[in-house]
Amino acid sequence: MLRLFRILFTALLCCAVPAFAQSARWEPAGGTLPRDQVSQLALVFENCEPTSTPALPSVPGLEFGSPNRSQNSSFNLTFGSKAVSSKTITYTYPVRPTRPDGEVRIPAFTITTDEGAISVAAAGYRIVAATLGQTGLAIDEVVKARIILPPNPVWAGEVFPLRHTLEIEANRTYQSAAALDWTGVPLSLEDWSAPKPAATNALKFETRTTRALAPATGPVALPLSTLLVGIATGADIFGRPTGERYNINSAPVTLEVRPLPSPAPADFSSAVGQFTLESKAVPTTAAVGEPITWTLTLAGTGNWPALNRLPPRSLSRDFRVISPRAQKTPKDNTLFDASLAEDLVLIPTKAGPATLPAITLSIFNPATGAYETLPTEPITLTITPAANTASAPLSTPAPGTTPPAADPAALKPLPAPPATPLPGDPIASPPSEALAKESPLSPRTVLIAALLPLILPPVCWLSLAARRARRLDPLLPRRQAHARLAALVNQIESASVTGTPAALAELLLRWQHELRILLTLPATPTSRDLPDPVWSALWIETERVLYRPATTLSPEWFAKTRDALARATPKPFRPLSLFRPAHLFVRAIAIVLVLHSTFVISHSSFAASASESYAAGDFTTATKLWREQLAAAPADWSLHHNLALSLSQQNAWDEATAHAALAALYAPREEAPRRLLALTLRNATYRPAFADIFPSPLPTGGALLRHPAAFPGLLTPRAWQLLVVASSLLAALALCARLAAAYGTSPRVLRPLGNAGLLISVLALAAALLALRIYAPVLPRDTVLVWQTTTLRSVPTEAGEPQKTTTLPAGTLARTDKSFLGWRRLTLPDGTTGWTRSTPLLPLWPAPPVATP
Repeated sequence: MLRLFRILFTALLCCAVPAFAQSARWEPAGGTLPRDQVSQLALVFENCEPTSTPALPSVPGLEFGSPNRSQNSSFNLTFGSKAVSSKTITYTYPVRPTRPDGEVRIPAFTITTDEGAISVAAAGYRIVAATLGQTGLAIDEVVKARIILPPNPVWAGEVFPLRHTLEIEANRTYQSAAALDWTGVPLSLEDWSAPKPAATNALKFETRTTRALAPATGPVALPLSTLLVGIATGADIFGRPTGERYNINSAPVTLEVRPLPSPAPADFSSAVGQFTLESKAVPTTAAVGEPITWTLTLAGTGNWPALNRLPPRSLSRDFRVISPRAQKTPKDNTLFDASLAEDLVLIPTKAGPATLPAITLSIFNPATGAYETLPTEPITLTITPAANTASAPLSTPAPGTTPPAADPAALKPLPAPPATPLPGDPIASPPSEALAKESPLSPRTVLIAALLPLILPPVCWLSLAARRARRLDPLLPRRQAHARLAALVNQIESASVTGTPAALAELLLRWQHELRILLTLPATPTSRDLPDPVWSALWIETERVLYRPATTLSPEWFAKTRDALARATPKPFRPLSLFRPAHLFVRAIAIVLVLHSTFVISHSSFAASASESYAAGDFTTATKLWREQLAAAPADWSLHHNLALSLSQQNAWDEATAHAALAALYAPREEAPRRLLALTLRNATYRPAFADIFPSPLPTGGALLRHPAAFPGLLTPRAWQLLVVASSLLAALALCARLAAAYGTSPRVLRPLGNAGLLISVLALAAALLALRIYAPVLPRDTVLVWQTTTLRSVPTEAGEPQKTTTLPAGTLARTDKSFLGWRRLTLPDGTTGWTRSTPLLPLWPAPPVATP
């Protein structure tokens, strides 16, 4: 009996094993999907698990969202040494039909799992009208959406209002999404406004508004818009509303766009809207050589995306003109409200009255439906002679009258009003030996060092020519396509065995694209365009697999393709082609050799280009060039001075003050940096701690006694340090002389010389130590100056969890020891440490790279 029981149980166990076989399926495998409603479809895996998130096939008319993965508990059935377990992994997808009716079908596909490739059977669903919960009411009967257009046709380029309204029954609880989905609209649109709710006894409303512009004429079909709305259909046990989410679509509408009347004025600038045109000059009275800014401003509401220039202006030959700059400024981040201003800098060259002509601009006003002309008034300028050539007019007494007696008091010259200081002119860079004084090199070393760099130009020349020859080789695209085709054949062979049909089709399309490049075929080739019958046969077989379902590639296709590729290999690159004149740039190389042989002259020319940009009023370009030079020579005080000049012309006073202070720190005996520093300090929002050391003008004699704090500014910190060394050496020599004189082993003259030397060394040492004590905050080579108020953070990031921060005021001197992705760690004088961005920091001294955390 026991033996019979064991036989029956073993048979039952064998029947149970197939029940736990691996499978994958859709749940539900069929049925209906409500239109405009988000539903759930589950992809269920039995006793297997995908190696990655399943890649679903493309399903026309059905949109999938991101899946939610879940796993059920295992069930174990054990008998003796045999055990059977079951697990279920489910990927739940939110889906939404994108077509109004009909049927959508998910094709069969294969997924790679930990148990091998598993096939998923096809599933089909019929699209039906969505209903609200269990009420049976169609969703269109409960909620509606509309796009409301202007009542009359609009003009091309006219800015017009649009409204989107949502209507829902007053007794419904709902919540709409913040964003309205309206894609593929052939209009220029501003952002939709936030919804404005309203209600009546029967309905609730939500209205969103925007403004639009239609560039094309004729009837413009506007697609439907979609708004995700959640509507309550019940409540849970806690009384909280529960419901479903629906996509509420508005009906497509057609906008009528009228073309502008014809003919248009000759000077019509395509401006459509309501605009104003203003012309002004500042100042209207100036001397010869003084700049006058003539500003033309167009402002208003209109088709600003199409407007980028203002009407041209004609001028007298009595003015030199600096190229104008047009700047468009949107109003409050809107698309159709803006202003376009163009500044023209005029330099008068002749004294006398002058007139800036009136400017006109033709626009189209949609409110009146007619073209209008915007005029400006002419501007009268008074140009006086230059100050150095002006003379007082002579007054002639009337006949028969006696000239009045001269008043002695009237003959005294009146004091001139104080002039507002200007930044000044750029300064040429000093010689390199003035920046870093080192021992001279021997003539042999100089000769070797001068000859060695001559090897670099030919090597660089040939390498660049070879790179250009390879890049411009006409066969390069074909060689690259040949290499990609060889790799694609291997991928296609693998995909034909283990891949999905969609993946195989994508690889075959790429194969056709690369073959078109290799054989230089037309954009849309056919099998008749291929030069070889083998390629033609391979192309036909590829087309059959792509566009005839359930067709696979023959095994011979891969061998034939590889053989055809071997016969179609393009010619290799010819290295000797680099010697062609087109690749060698003979003229350009001649120029490079001239520049290489005159390196010092070229360096001066580069510096002069920045000065020329500054003199021409192009301060942005001058600033860029001086920044590049300063990055290569950070110890050049003239570059700091010139960069501060350019920044001050652009009203960047805080950064200009930092560079002017460094120029004065590097060259304290120069007057120009001190004068510029005094100017920038008047306009900056902070004052560096060491700025008082460098007053303007340079104090001497009694002025130095009245300003003892400026005493250290007579020399650089390095000079004071060298003075300490020299004073110590002089004191030691003086003491030796005094000892020699005391023992009577030297001439008596050494006694007074020793005393004088000792006195001088003590005074010099005291002065140097005092100066270095005042210079102490700026002596460490890792000191930086904070020229802009910023935030000091605990960690070098602005994201993540909230962190402790503190304000780091401009003018702070700190030390830096680490850097990390554009951040610097600072140590303040009180010991506080923290991280801040590198942008508002200016190192006081050229320093080696800092460590990274």
